[in-house]
Amino acid sequence: MLAAPTTTRERILTEASRLFAQRGYDGTSTRQIADAVGIRQPSLFHHFASKQAIMEALLELTYGAPAAEAERLAGAAGSAADRLGAYVHWDVAYTLALPYDLSAAVAGDVLEQPAFARFRGDRDRLYAARRRIIEQGIAAGEFVPMDAAYAQQLVAAVALQTIRLRLGGPDDAAAFVLRGLGHRPAGGDVHAGAGGEYPQWDTRDFDLLTSTDGSTWTTRASIRGNTADTTSTTIDADARYVRLNVVTAASDGNNAARIYEMEVRG
Repeated sequence: MLAAPTTTRERILTEASRLFAQRGYDGTSTRQIADAVGIRQPSLFHHFASKQAIMEALLELTYGAPAAEAERLAGAAGSAADRLGAYVHWDVAYTLALPYDLSAAVAGDVLEQPAFARFRGDRDRLYAARRRIIEQGIAAGEFVPMDAAYAQQLVAAVALQTIRLRLGGPDDAAAFVLRGLGHRPAGGDVHAGAGGEYPQWDTRDFDLLTSTDGSTWTTRASIRGNTADTTSTTIDADARYVRLNVVTAASDGNNAARIYEMEVRG
């Protein structure tokens, strides 16, 4: 929430969204909202007829514009990866620019209330448009095969956590989503060799271990004398966790291990 509220209406939405996030929609009264804004309750009703009207305004921001943008991109021409990345970038930038905490608006219990039934339609439109882009990407070979409905929920989770935690930004979220779906940019893989670093800096010796509980680990592969920029190792094991242990960082005695990315697929 980078922008600051400037009008009384914006201040009401800002304080209401904060209270809804802290106390829940049902646990917040219009009197509490008015007190937080610093106005009398009748003044609040001059801008919003009821608490429901305040939540409706927040739900419109949460689902209305994002659904329209996702549908536009789902129907546009061009690479599905480019369009999904553009959506995630837009979504994170859009939400960060608002002065409101929309976390209560995305909570399932609010949308399930009969009074907000029409916004469930906007939510479903948003989900369907994101899923459509992902399906297009899978069909075109831009993304690895997966359940598109599940994948679109992961897309939403990445954007939401980026906004909540203030870690990274629109570019980081978009890049993370695309890599998670198995997309490879036109420039190829990102690794030390692609950046012109010395081949002696490629991680020389390392072990790959797996675990089912995060406590007991089993070594599944030991790579020694590696000189490749990228490596791929097949492991036949049922596991929940994977660990990489660096034994020798580089071939030239350098103690810094340069690992740009590690992917695990099952």
